[in-house]
Amino acid sequence: SIQPAINAVDPDSEDQTGTIIGVEGGLTLEPDDLIDVNVSDITLTGFDGTPTVDGTTNDPGNGTNRNLIEVTASGVTIQNLEFDINTDENANQRILVSGDNATIDGLDITSPEAATSNPLLRLQARDPTVTNCNLTDGPIAAGEQAVGNITITGNYVDSVEDEGIWGYGQNSNGATKNFVIENNQVKN
Repeated sequence: SIQPAINAVDPDSEDQTGTIIGVEGGLTLEPDDLIDVNVSDITLTGFDGTPTVDGTTNDPGNGTNRNLIEVTASGVTIQNLEFDINTDENANQRILVSGDNATIDGLDITSPEAATSNPLLRLQARDPTVTNCNLTDGPIAAGEQAVGNITITGNYVDSVEDEGIWGYGQNSNGATKNFVIENNQVKN
């Protein structure tokens, strides 16, 4: 599992700043294996190709939202991985970015269920970047809580019900956001 490797990083150690955690080969997440990237300035990356993280055995159940991965720390990078995620009209499983200055790069995120408007990748932090990702059967969303500079570039989104990339223009306090959304392709 990935979580024990993340938990082993000492967030107070300068020697461990910039730690890289590699995933090699496939990984199936069981129902209790949800991943919280809760240590700042680490990189979670695939080695030897793009390994698959299978979350489809981790069914969130009717009427629920569950984060397969949640980035809660700042300065985190997740790259070069493939995620199979459960989402349908009644349940939503996703990757949630709530840590500031996170970078999501080169991910393949797929829901084997029917296409929905439920986001597979949801941004709820300051200054997130999503680049070079492929999403199938669900959009990229910048939630109301996302603030600052929101960069979404070079992504491909396929088979969504509505918008492939969407975001709130301001939060509940009226603060506006700076969006850079370019060189993306959306195919419905």
